Amino acid sequence: MARKKALNKDIRVEIKKSLGRYISIFLIVALGVSFFSGLRSTESDMRYTGDAFSDRSNLMDIRVISTMGLTDDDVEVLSQVEGISGAEPGYMKDVITKQNETDYVVELLSMPERMNQIQVTEGRLPEKENECLLDNRLKKAFEVKVGDTISFVSGTDTELSEDLTQTSYTVTGFGDSPLFISMERGSSMVGSGQINGFAILEKDVFTQDYYTQIYLTAADAYDEIAFTDAYTQAVEPVQKRVEALEEERCQARYDEVTKEPRQELNDARKTWQEEKDNADSELDDARAKLDDGWAQLSDAKNQLAEGRKEYEQNYETTVEQLKQQQAQLDAGKAMMSEDQIAQAQGQIDAAYTALDEAKNTLDQSEAQIKENEEELTKQEETYESSKAEAWQKLDDAWKEIEDGQKELDDIKMPTWQVINRESLPGYTDYGSNAERMGAIGKVFPAIFFLVAALVALTAITRMVEEQRTLIGTYKALGYSKAAIAKKYLLYALSATLGGSIVGVLIGEKLFPFIIIISYRLMYASLLKLVIPYNWHYAILSTALAVFSVTFAAIVACYRELYAQPAVLMRPVAPKPGKRVLLERIGFIWKHLSFSQKNTFRNLFRYKKRLIMTVFGIGCTTGLMVVGFGLKDSIMNIASLQYDNIQLYDAMAALNTDETDKLEDSDKTLNEIMENESGIETFAKVSMKSMDISSGSNVRTAYTVVCKDAQALESMMVFQSRTTKKTYELTDDGVILTEQMAEALGVGEGDTVSITSGENEPVTAVVAHVMENYLMHYVYMTEGCYEKVFQTEPEYNMYWLKLNKDGRANEDVLGQRLMDHDEILTVTYVSTTREMIDGMLSSLYIIVVVLVISASLLAFVVIYNLNNINISERKRELATIKLLGFYDSEVAMYVYRENIWLTLIGAFVGIFIGKVLHGFIIKTVQVNQVMFGHDISVPSYIYSMVLAFIFSMAVNAVMYFQLKKIDMIESLKSVE
Repeated sequence: MARKKALNKDIRVEIKKSLGRYISIFLIVALGVSFFSGLRSTESDMRYTGDAFSDRSNLMDIRVISTMGLTDDDVEVLSQVEGISGAEPGYMKDVITKQNETDYVVELLSMPERMNQIQVTEGRLPEKENECLLDNRLKKAFEVKVGDTISFVSGTDTELSEDLTQTSYTVTGFGDSPLFISMERGSSMVGSGQINGFAILEKDVFTQDYYTQIYLTAADAYDEIAFTDAYTQAVEPVQKRVEALEEERCQARYDEVTKEPRQELNDARKTWQEEKDNADSELDDARAKLDDGWAQLSDAKNQLAEGRKEYEQNYETTVEQLKQQQAQLDAGKAMMSEDQIAQAQGQIDAAYTALDEAKNTLDQSEAQIKENEEELTKQEETYESSKAEAWQKLDDAWKEIEDGQKELDDIKMPTWQVINRESLPGYTDYGSNAERMGAIGKVFPAIFFLVAALVALTAITRMVEEQRTLIGTYKALGYSKAAIAKKYLLYALSATLGGSIVGVLIGEKLFPFIIIISYRLMYASLLKLVIPYNWHYAILSTALAVFSVTFAAIVACYRELYAQPAVLMRPVAPKPGKRVLLERIGFIWKHLSFSQKNTFRNLFRYKKRLIMTVFGIGCTTGLMVVGFGLKDSIMNIASLQYDNIQLYDAMAALNTDETDKLEDSDKTLNEIMENESGIETFAKVSMKSMDISSGSNVRTAYTVVCKDAQALESMMVFQSRTTKKTYELTDDGVILTEQMAEALGVGEGDTVSITSGENEPVTAVVAHVMENYLMHYVYMTEGCYEKVFQTEPEYNMYWLKLNKDGRANEDVLGQRLMDHDEILTVTYVSTTREMIDGMLSSLYIIVVVLVISASLLAFVVIYNLNNINISERKRELATIKLLGFYDSEVAMYVYRENIWLTLIGAFVGIFIGKVLHGFIIKTVQVNQVMFGHDISVPSYIYSMVLAFIFSMAVNAVMYFQLKKIDMIESLKSVE
């Protein structure tokens, strides 16, 4: 019992006596465990934080958008889909507001009921139709506050009043929407083409008779963690079931939209036929009357002609007869009485009168016939004009019917866009960032932990070796091997376990907090962080640390315990001095001072210390090189991509529905581009997403075909990353981007399969592999495309290179371009670049964390190794002091070795860092993003300088320890 108490007391005394060593083991284990468990936990904590945000706001899982709008019937049908737990319709419209003489594109959203809950950061949600809540992002840009009024315009030819009850609203508050997790807001078909923010309105404000979108939640997705494969697998089958309804529901919507105009057209055709029949009937009646009139007129003319003919035939005969009668009367007057003469003369005169009357009658008949003919002619003219007018009206009416039919025929069958959370701006980027952190957490902390464990292992091993005399004493006193080993095991276990607990408690909270907070610069909506303790990594890192250090203690201890007590109680013979290689180089060795010669001899005399120190400093320097190298690799991606490879400034997507109507679309579109003063050069391209495969490896990439290969080469730099050799596009093959070529396992001269949609795959030869950092691309000429696909490419985009004025006024240029119906949207590289820089700038704090952690590790490692060095050489140093060396000279005796070891270790660290950086870059890069492979010279310099700074700082701390060396006690300690 007494022995046990004495041993336990000795353990406590040993901890107090070697508190520096104990604390160094404690700290180095705490650093290793905290970094390992903290960085490993960051990925899951980022996902937990994003998932909690999604759950709190009840973020939708699936969104359905239709080109012809959606109805209550669609809502009902979708809510009945297997796996759907909720369906909520909503309205959306992109508008423009002018603030501070600048046009901003704002997406108007209807107030959510259950899903996509708004986080109000100031004020309140709108309660009336003339109120709105604005995006937090717009508060600063608009310089507005709660209570101010804001007005919107449509930005198109259609008045906004046709879709909304009003156009001016009072701002009631500001907030964030879960639909916009990052600072990105998406693209638009109005204004500059980029959405600047959103505004929330009451549903009753929207006057459309259809919904623009329906949000859906998947029943099984709520219990899964967002941004994980499990969540994706919970949503995918439900999404497919929703997509399966597209054809049926689109047909129903098409029938609903076309039913009324189709009925109107049918009614119009019926009415037109009735009017035509009525017009034909009336015209036929009028024609019949006219024909009767002309027939009667013809009969009258015939009768008149006959009467006049008869009159003319009888007139001469009658006149001759009357002349004869007059002559007879005149000859027989003498024989006749006056009464007889008068009677005879009266008969002759009556006959003349009858002739005159007959002539007058004929003249009157002729005049009447002429009058009737004139009347009939007028009626004929009236008939013809009425007929022409009636037919014109019928033709106009029929043309309207035909135009209506054409408009009806032009109504295309609607399509659905069934999308999930990955379509939300910034959502996929957040998941990718979590994935990157997971990739970094798999490599960097492991190496960090390995270095910490090795140094702790060295410290505890050295402790056992130092106390071999004490171990021999214990054995001589009758202590068992287990009892003796218990002291060193408990020493190592307490320091390691304590450091592990502190490391876990601090690391799993601190590192994820710092990293997620840094990401919140981009993802401002993530107001509440979720950072639980990840016991899996806590137990794993603690178990590894405890096992490595305690196992080392046990091995070192039992190695000594197997020796005899008498052997153990005698000191180990000093390592014999040996000639070093430098001594054989006479002209150098002769010019070295005594101290310098000692330094080199000591360096190689203690090879184990040399190796451990060089390895420790080399690894920590290498970790710093990796930290700075990651900054070079990550932070320069946008610059490498858009300054050295993709040289265009904007992309103008074409509205193919409009361009197809043009007789000479190329000429019209080129004129649009040429007339824009802000555009320097342009290239018309076909850009489509296709699957590229080789064997079982598949990647999705954009195939880019340019109508003019020379124009494309002015927008792009096709070159090798390693040799910087430039390539030309030819009809003989395609150019693949580097990361995709590596993923597919292909190189120059190999073939790949290209699949477009549901078409059969085609084969293309890889002509070259080019440097590229963002996305996957396949570049080819028009001739190569036609050769591969056996069809002509469909050009759907213009790449634009802007001049200084165009780059300075991108929004104005975009608005002018989008005023043309042929231009659908305009996207700027500067916007994409800002988004990427913003996303990657959040990684800067991670680089800082890595460098600071590596620096702390470097300090602790150098301190620990120097502490071991001094401890095991106390007799040597005491002897030097006894020989009359001053404290400063003794210090320089040690410092010179440390400086050379630091220098060697730093250079080794550069090599280790370069190799490790390349490995980590290969490991952490995600699909469609290739990190830079080069480390800048300043990064190497910074790492070496820091290593020397820490070495000098440790030397300064060790100076006081060197001063405290008791010459007498150190020299007789062996006794």
